[in-house]
Amino acid sequence: MKRILIGFGIFVLLLVAAAVAVPYVVPVEAYRARIEEAVQDATGRRFTIAGPIRLSILPKVALEASDVRLGNTPGAASPDMASIKRIELEVGLLPLLSGTIEVDRLVLVEPTIDLEVAKNGQPNWVLGAPVAPATPSAVNAKPAAPSANKTPSAGSNINAGNPFAGHAIHLGEIKLEGGSIAYRDDRTGAAYRFDKIALSVDLPDMAGPFGIDGQLDWNGQTVKLGIKGQALGKVLAGGGTPVALSIASAPVSFGFDGKLGTLEPLALLGTVKLDVPSVRDLARWAGSPIAGGGHGFGKLAIEGQLALAGTRVAFSNASVALDDMKGTGEVTLETGGARPAIYAKLDLDRLDLNTYAATPPSTAAATPPLAARKPAQAGAAPGARAQWSNAPIDFSALKSVDATLGLTLGALEAEKVKIGKSRLEATLKDGVLSADLAELELYGGKGTGKLQIDARAAVPTIAASFDLAGLEAEPFLQDAAGIDWLSGKAALDFDVSARGASQMAIVSALDGKGKFDVRNGSVKGVDIAAMARNATGAFLDSESGSAQSTDFSALTGSFTIAKGIATNRDLEMQSPLLRLTGAGSADIPRRTVDYTLKPKLVASLSGQGGAASVSGITIPVRVTGSWDKIHYAPDFVGAAETNASGLVKSLVPGGGTKLPSAKSILKSLFGN
Repeated sequence: MKRILIGFGIFVLLLVAAAVAVPYVVPVEAYRARIEEAVQDATGRRFTIAGPIRLSILPKVALEASDVRLGNTPGAASPDMASIKRIELEVGLLPLLSGTIEVDRLVLVEPTIDLEVAKNGQPNWVLGAPVAPATPSAVNAKPAAPSANKTPSAGSNINAGNPFAGHAIHLGEIKLEGGSIAYRDDRTGAAYRFDKIALSVDLPDMAGPFGIDGQLDWNGQTVKLGIKGQALGKVLAGGGTPVALSIASAPVSFGFDGKLGTLEPLALLGTVKLDVPSVRDLARWAGSPIAGGGHGFGKLAIEGQLALAGTRVAFSNASVALDDMKGTGEVTLETGGARPAIYAKLDLDRLDLNTYAATPPSTAAATPPLAARKPAQAGAAPGARAQWSNAPIDFSALKSVDATLGLTLGALEAEKVKIGKSRLEATLKDGVLSADLAELELYGGKGTGKLQIDARAAVPTIAASFDLAGLEAEPFLQDAAGIDWLSGKAALDFDVSARGASQMAIVSALDGKGKFDVRNGSVKGVDIAAMARNATGAFLDSESGSAQSTDFSALTGSFTIAKGIATNRDLEMQSPLLRLTGAGSADIPRRTVDYTLKPKLVASLSGQGGAASVSGITIPVRVTGSWDKIHYAPDFVGAAETNASGLVKSLVPGGGTKLPSAKSILKSLFGN
């Protein structure tokens, strides 16, 4: 026994001596060319080890190589696809003899990797001969259920699909220190660069828990990464495993907790959380700053269930909070077609479009009531208070995506218009947006509407039709058009269309028709009955500040619009003391009105219902000026024309043919 022990001791000493002597005896440098040639044959790329090579055997097989370079594809921007300042590798010797790969240490010091996609779509990271794709049966086959009598041990082979089949894998310290990765796509011009990459991999074996921790710098921000999971071998073999992913930086934080199915194509199923302190800052950091957009695009928080499979991303049971808006819903994105396709169903508590408008709504002082305005001065520019914008409206986004959207809103605000609960069904296909407002609540009333925007041509076409009833006319007209002189309960329906790429272009090309019916309201700032009784006082005394008005029980009419000019020929108003008809036009682009009212006095208040005699003569009233500076004045010429036949009979003595003097006619008409 003693001799055996002595013999074994001598063997160990000789083995240690051999391991120490091998690096000095074996000409490692002589194998440099053979190693370079072998790698080049395997990858099809130039491979060089320009620095020194060091090798030791015991207690581990240790290899250190410096200045290692792998060549790039012909025509690439960088001569090397990868260069590494130093590689440090330690592998267990005895486990290797038994068929187990036990990497105790692998450190890549300052690796630089340049990934490129050529204009023909060929990526430079495809090495050697193309790998034959897996057959459908191999991709879809489910892993065999483990035997009831056997449990896979740590480090055992998972299944035949494992690329490390036949070898148990044990990994120790794996690090990447001070690396950088650059990516560019010559087809699109996209380019990214990640610097100061530091990664630490915890992968004891292919069947147990694994993790990756690290960080990198991108666009001036440090991004921390973390991955934890189970059984990486199952994923490599086409199976699935639980996994948790976290990304944390100042502009964005993201977390995923669920299951990783496959890597190619990428398949994920689980819960995601996204927290963005400022969408505007995130877009700027990502290289796509948001131009304009008002003061919106601030804090964003999203949480829900993610299902990712190849080109399809589904997000369900989601809660969303953006700025002051909150909502729930589901979204599916399909990127495999000619354009991305979005299918969404959202329920939002409110949406303030002014928050995201390029310019905020006008902050000009509210239009004063008619009674407080001065009559229009000759030569004054119409519409001085407000003008339609000539700024181009960008419709290009309508051609970049297809979408089907179902949207329910608790409240909507656009410019000064405020809309209550609304339900919208919309489709966007090939640059054509079709929206159906199945439910619309606004200003105390309800309605429905349809909107279509066709952005396929250089100049978009817009068509809209709405049917509204029960609206409070005064606040609605004030917010929608700056008109504050009409009140009452209004019903309105219209059908219009236009072509244009700005507010001014659209209203200048507006065509269509419609009708209105306003009940139990008033025209503020003017007493038309008093004007009919006393024409000499018919002008508006703006200095008095009196709150004159004309009450009515019904105001009805229809209109047509041609090239932005709205024309009405059948205005009719029923009032306690008069009947009124009218005709004229409104120039929508210039925001002016040119209208003639024809009032007649009613004999009694009971005439408001319609069955009352009308007495007196008609004194037409001209309504002219800009929308925010309307001027009323009696039309004496029109009065003479309207009442000519009656005047001849009533003013000629005895019904004769001899006319009285002009002085006596005017005295009879208008008094002293």
